[in-house]
Amino acid sequence: MNAGIGEPTPVPQRGATGDLVARLGHLAVWAGLYVAGASAFLIGFAAPPASARPRILLALFVAFLTGMATYLFDRVKLADERLDPADRASNPERYLFLASRAPALRLACALLAATAAFLGDRLDSLVPPLVLASLTGVFLYGGRPRAFRGTARCSRPKDLFLLKNAAIATSITAFACALDHLARLAPPAASSAPLLGALFLLVFSDSVLCDIEDREADRSFRTDTVPALHGEESAWLAAGLAQVGFTVLLFAYDTGPLAVLWVVSTTLSFLALAVLRPKALRDFVDARLAVLAVLAWLLVG
Repeated sequence: MNAGIGEPTPVPQRGATGDLVARLGHLAVWAGLYVAGASAFLIGFAAPPASARPRILLALFVAFLTGMATYLFDRVKLADERLDPADRASNPERYLFLASRAPALRLACALLAATAAFLGDRLDSLVPPLVLASLTGVFLYGGRPRAFRGTARCSRPKDLFLLKNAAIATSITAFACALDHLARLAPPAASSAPLLGALFLLVFSDSVLCDIEDREADRSFRTDTVPALHGEESAWLAAGLAQVGFTVLLFAYDTGPLAVLWVVSTTLSFLALAVLRPKALRDFVDARLAVLAVLAWLLVG
């Protein structure tokens, strides 16, 4: 275990509900729902027949499990010496919660990924390699953490300005696209490019918002994010511009009720977050995509 993990760490006082929400976030439940929501976004526009619903639900569950596995893997790494000190600086409570359970959570990562691969194989034999590719991508994305503040610049993708956000958006969009087409047994169409671009910008916007909570630690450990370099308000502006791009591309793809619902719901929820500025912003951002996907399914089908 890393030195200092056993030291007392101040823990914010919350009610029972707030504590539960935070712990579910630590355990990647909201991150898993986010990946499932991204997959549901693409599948919804494909309008699969009712007969395909069992395959679609299975695909969304695979997305949920894969999202949980990759998020946890990024947090607990392969070994204790690879735990990121920047994580402790940005969120000591989360770091202590995960680091003190790291061996068990690494096993949980393996079980989540194995379950996703096993169930995904029932959709298509290419799903297990897709799950493995997701974990490999997270390993390369995180790299070996910088041990001390102010040390020489690191080449990790997650430390480079905008590349971090682009990598997250590309990986989630590519995963959702591949899973969508494997679940529906339909090849990708060139006409879906604006839809994929819209999802990319939506995830990009959300990833910028998620960096806001970590801005002080990112400055200390030289992870170049929008809020770390230019401040919180600039991050909201950048995320808002990406949200506008999402709207433009989605309407370029479709102007039907489903597209209108997605534009309205994402815009209103973004504005609500911008006004309320919740402390646990990342948890709200991660959870909202799945909520909006369920809303779209209930109202439009």
